[in-house]
Amino acid sequence: MWQDADTLGLDTAFVFDHFIPIQGDQSGPCFEGWTLLSALAAHTQRVRVGVLVTGNTYRYPAVLAKMAATVDHVSGGRLILGMGAGWFEPDHTAYGIPFYTAGRRARRLVESVEVVKQLFTQPKSTFAGKYYQLKDAPFAPKSVQQPHPPILVGGMGPKVIQPLAARHADI
Repeated sequence: MWQDADTLGLDTAFVFDHFIPIQGDQSGPCFEGWTLLSALAAHTQRVRVGVLVTGNTYRYPAVLAKMAATVDHVSGGRLILGMGAGWFEPDHTAYGIPFYTAGRRARRLVESVEVVKQLFTQPKSTFAGKYYQLKDAPFAPKSVQQPHPPILVGGMGPKVIQPLAARHADI
C-alpha cells in the first residue's frame, strides 16, 4: 500500500504509535510504529512519512530524537515528526506505562518538544526541566532536514497544546 501511495503521488503516509489496536479486537496484531516506519520509508522514494502522532508518554524525548534522525536519514529527508501527549489508556494499562492526567501529559509534551528541538539544533544539549533532563548530551548525526524535520503537534486543549503548536509546530 505504501509503495502504491508513493507511485500514485500521494504527499504523505503515516503509521500510528500504539502497541495494541485502537479499534476492534485489542488482542489483535499491532506492529511497533517507529520500526515499521523505518522499513516503509526504506521501500518508498518520494512520499513524506511519519507517525501520526508519537505518544510522548512512552517515548523519552532524547530517544525519540535519535529515532527521528535515523528515520530521516533512511528516508532521505522525508520524515514528518509527529508528537502528541498520548491519549489511549489501554496502551498504558496493558504495558504498565504510567498514564498521567491530561494536563500533566500535555505539560510533559511541552518539555519534550523543547528537548527534541534543542537536540536537533545544538552540538551538545543541556536541559533542566521538571520532567526531562539532559547534561551535555551529544547529538550526531543531525537530521537530513535542517534545522530539524518538520514537527507536527497533535492534540487538543487551548491552555497547553494549542500554544505549544503555535510556538513550535511546523504542521
